[in-house]
Amino acid sequence: MVWYISSLIGQNLKFHFLGDEYRLFQEGSIEPTAYNIIVQKACAASLHDFVLPVISAVLCRLDISYSIGFRLESFQETYFCSSAGVELNEVHRAHAQKKSLAIYANLDELEKREKERFDLISMAYILQYLPTPVDYHVRLRERFLASDGWLMLEEPNLLPHDSFETAHLLFAFSIHKLRQMMGKVGY
Repeated sequence: MVWYISSLIGQNLKFHFLGDEYRLFQEGSIEPTAYNIIVQKACAASLHDFVLPVISAVLCRLDISYSIGFRLESFQETYFCSSAGVELNEVHRAHAQKKSLAIYANLDELEKREKERFDLISMAYILQYLPTPVDYHVRLRERFLASDGWLMLEEPNLLPHDSFETAHLLFAFSIHKLRQMMGKVGY
């Protein structure tokens, strides 16, 4: 099952920019800022409140997002589930790892260490940074998502969102195009 929250938009730059320089460029610091922490906590609470009435149980969860672990913590506290995350930014990943959270740099690293399939995979504001979003999602579906699992996507909406950030790749999806892409993925 896939939830289509919205769609995305972007410009063309190298993918490594997100992990290496994005925070400094966009936020002025590679360290989590006070504002960044407030935003991440609010995003974690919003996702939690959105999912809770729909999914009654989560045993094993994967979160792919910009994060220092608030999303994983909120679900572990509510669902008492095992969790893992993917965070490209080394500094933010290290902050989450200090909380004893299983946070990995990419899917290759995750695959080496996590053998279970996830019954909930959430992605927040990531698709516009992926150079090959169809291939990425095929891999998620085939290797990481349980057959009866949920995929939750949260992305900026193409129509009302002014989302032309330097780090965004040249992908723009309406809800219709996002559904088409996910159909190619096998959903």
